[in-house]
Amino acid sequence: LGLRLGRGAWRNRWLGIAVTWLICLAGWIGVMTLPPKYESSAQLYVAADPVLTPLLEGIAINGNTREEFSLLQRTLLSDPNLSTLLDKTGLGLQAEGPGAREAMIRGLRSRIDIVPQTDNLFTIHYESVSPKKAYEVVQGLVNIYVERASVRNQGDIDNARTFLNSQITYFHTQLKQLEQKRANFQAKYL
Repeated sequence: LGLRLGRGAWRNRWLGIAVTWLICLAGWIGVMTLPPKYESSAQLYVAADPVLTPLLEGIAINGNTREEFSLLQRTLLSDPNLSTLLDKTGLGLQAEGPGAREAMIRGLRSRIDIVPQTDNLFTIHYESVSPKKAYEVVQGLVNIYVERASVRNQGDIDNARTFLNSQITYFHTQLKQLEQKRANFQAKYL
């Protein structure tokens, strides 16, 4: 049986080679017609200050990673930020009318992936047919996050400063009252 199959394959070898070449050509043509996809990604590290976090717990934004991740997604994928991103990258020039612009914002939002890697590390992914546009979109998102984080961090610093100044004033007042009580005690019992 094996000898008969071997002889049949040898006799039809040219047909097998021709079929193999046709399959290869069809595959190569299929691959060549696929549009190119370029992916750009960036990692954001959200640092929580280990010294001030316990001190300011309940006063400023806590270093809760779920809150940070939710804030990151809401900030980056909000309509105003994506509209600004469309303008900065030049993608908004293709929109003809407000309906088309809203559709572009929705499409952009659906193609952006924000994935938490660790507690403080997040990755932003974006795919495009243009490597320049993929890079510009991710870089624009990073810039938006850095701007928002610096504003928020300044607010946290101001809240911490106000809290610490109020605590200093409170304890200074307490110290003066205790010193007065001590002076009264010494004057009364000496």
